[in-house]
Amino acid sequence: MPTFAYRAVDAGGKIVEGQLDAPNESALEARLRQSDAELLRCKTRTSRRFDRRRKVTRHDLIGFCFHMEQVSRAGLPMLEALTDLRDSITHPGFREVLSSLIISVEGGKKLSQAMEDHPETFDDVFVNLVSVGEETGELAEVMTKLTESLKWQDELMSQAKSIVLYPAFVGVVVISVLLFMMIYVVPQMVDFIREMGQALPLHTRALIAFSNFIVGNWWWVIPAPPLFFLLLSWSAKRDERMRYRVDSWKLNFWYTGPIVSKIILSRFASYFALLYSAGLD
Repeated sequence: MPTFAYRAVDAGGKIVEGQLDAPNESALEARLRQSDAELLRCKTRTSRRFDRRRKVTRHDLIGFCFHMEQVSRAGLPMLEALTDLRDSITHPGFREVLSSLIISVEGGKKLSQAMEDHPETFDDVFVNLVSVGEETGELAEVMTKLTESLKWQDELMSQAKSIVLYPAFVGVVVISVLLFMMIYVVPQMVDFIREMGQALPLHTRALIAFSNFIVGNWWWVIPAPPLFFLLLSWSAKRDERMRYRVDSWKLNFWYTGPIVSKIILSRFASYFALLYSAGLD
């Protein structure tokens, strides 16, 4: 089903923009009319897979949960709460998601049902917890727990990145220095070493041969590693078997494997505790 980016005017004369999934333009127009909105123009939305500016981040979800907790405790109507939040944020991707939620809720859906239309933003755990909160009347409490969980995940990922970032930076510096020596320093020392007239030891001959190889093939040796990782990432996104293989490599890698495993176990335990405390069977 195609996704349409639309521009419409609501019953109050205010211009609203967003995106909705619909079989065709007529179905989109009918759905907007159910929410007292008139379609002005629309177009099929192209894929924005690589547009990071439109990706909803964990920080955006933390703000969303905090806002929904506050308005739920204050007794503000759901539509009004979503509309106020949409009008107050500047993130283009999240504005589109909130506009779609508003349209769906106006059409008679529950908030959790509307969230199911955006799996790239709200995962199954998030949607199920919101559904439990709606059924039990404890939506504010659920949003509080979601806020705490998302903050914990954000802090955990920040710590993990800081652990991995320093060795990665050192590795890049070491490789850069090694390439500089092989391409510039060693070739300048070769003539001096050979003028000494002595037989070169094996490790010196190996170093010179390696330097000559780098100098003669730098045009593909230097870009090969980043291109390899880009190709691996591209393949993992499109092939499930490759994705499992890459994940297996991540878990078995001697340095990052234990860190990744602990992060996964921590997130599982946190999600399980969150679902159990919310009363989800």
